[in-house]
Amino acid sequence: MRFLSNKSQRGNAIVEFALVFPVLALITIGIVDLGRYAYFAIGVSNAARAGAAYGSINNKTVVDNTGMIAAAQADATGLPGSVASPVPTELCYQWDSTTHTQTSVSCASSSINGNIIPYAQVTVSGSMQPLIRYPFVPGTIHVSSTAQMRVQCGSC
Repeated sequence: MRFLSNKSQRGNAIVEFALVFPVLALITIGIVDLGRYAYFAIGVSNAARAGAAYGSINNKTVVDNTGMIAAAQADATGLPGSVASPVPTELCYQWDSTTHTQTSVSCASSSINGNIIPYAQVTVSGSMQPLIRYPFVPGTIHVSSTAQMRVQCGSC
């Protein structure tokens, strides 16, 4: 009798594995996609930071849009998705020492002096596609990052 009962349970492990395997595979691919998304988002953020770092060197590089774009694109090489052309911007703030506040001013109309603080800002955006199509998740995931750095040498 015992011999017959063991024979009827031989295929249970294969059936259980066949039922659980698709769920485990979906979870594994989802974890890989989450890691790819995090890697891509960090890469986009680093590219924006690299462009802003180049622009913040001195008063000449803060207006060098081509150099900031090149620095951001060089840092974005090798990312798994597509990265759009970075958008550099020069910002200026005027510091009011009596109220201890900053107000945005036009960089073109103001000469950069002790009260005007120039900043380099670079925005990088990109998109990537997950490995498989998940329900309730868009087919393309968009990421955007903006980095802003103060120009180091204001009187150069």
